Amino acid sequence: MRKRRNEVRVRLSDREAALLEKNVMKSGMSKEGYMRHLICGYVPKAAPPRDYYDMMMQLYRIGNNINQIAKLAHMTGEINAVKYDIYVKMLEDAIVDITKAVLMPERIEDGDNINLEG
Repeated sequence: MRKRRNEVRVRLSDREAALLEKNVMKSGMSKEGYMRHLICGYVPKAAPPRDYYDMMMQLYRIGNNINQIAKLAHMTGEINAVKYDIYVKMLEDAIVDITKAVLMPERIEDGDNINLEG
C-alpha cells in the first residue's frame, strides 16, 4: 500500500511553471520529489556534472590504493602509521565534503519542516 495517498493540485502562472520546470530539470529529480524536498524544508541542488562522478571514482580508487599500502605497511612496519592514518582521514573527509557540497540539498533555516520519510 502506498504511503502517499494525498494528492495536491496547484495552479501556477506561466512564469512560475517555467521556473519550477527549470529547477526540476537542473536537479534531475521528478517534480513530485523536488516539491517534497521543498515542503520538508530543503532546496535540492542542481545535478552535478559528469566530471563530479569521475572525480569521485578517482578519489575512491586512491583511497583503495592507500588501504592496500596501509595493510602492507602495518604488517612490515615500514611506514609511519600515525601520519598515514591522518592522510586517510583527510581523504575520507574530502570525499564527504565534496558529496555534501555537490549533492546534498540545503536546509531551509525557517519554517515548519517535516521528515521526508513520513
